Amino acid sequence: FNLNAIYELPFGRGKEFFNQGGLVDALLGGYQISTIIQAASGPPVSILDPRGTLNRTGRSGRQTALTTLNKQQIKDLIGIYRTPNGVYFINPSVIGPDGTATGGNVNATPENPAFQGQVFFNVPPGQTGNLERAFLNGPAYFTVDLGLSKRIRFTERVGLQLRAEAFNVLNRANFLLGTGTPDGAAGESSGIFNINNTNFGRITNSYTPRILQFGARFEF
Repeated sequence: FNLNAIYELPFGRGKEFFNQGGLVDALLGGYQISTIIQAASGPPVSILDPRGTLNRTGRSGRQTALTTLNKQQIKDLIGIYRTPNGVYFINPSVIGPDGTATGGNVNATPENPAFQGQVFFNVPPGQTGNLERAFLNGPAYFTVDLGLSKRIRFTERVGLQLRAEAFNVLNRANFLLGTGTPDGAAGESSGIFNINNTNFGRITNSYTPRILQFGARFEF
């Protein structure tokens, strides 16, 4: 969702209020507010065990993991979890002490897990994972940009425009999957959804924080 809007404040010469020239127009006239609002759901992602367990590695690189949970139970684990050890996109209770989802034990099974709370397991040889691909969405994105400008008239054709702009004016933390791009494939290839990676579920990147920008433009 994208919304762009521009609103000229109704003050100063030729406007509804304080319709005067001179000092009144110089102080109150010529103001304009603009905004861009963006909102998006997160990219689709998968939880992976990318080892080659059936046929060959090239065809198993995006193989999903094995789990004891259903799809809704996994979705209930998804969120933004801020902890003393970092920010996670999945409940840290299903992550082992070594940072992986498997506790570092590739032979762990649902009957004999590597740690209490383990719900994701490596796929046994000759089999494939039981999870769907791309059934989860990454972190949602929402940002508001805001601008304020004032035009100072010297003559009918000559003037000066002053601008103040704030990008991500709310300073909202919009988290990125992967190492700098918002697509799901980047998040997967970076290892964040590889159950054997020691950074499983950990978010280490985000979009830029609030940025302020000031400018002036001479018009003639």
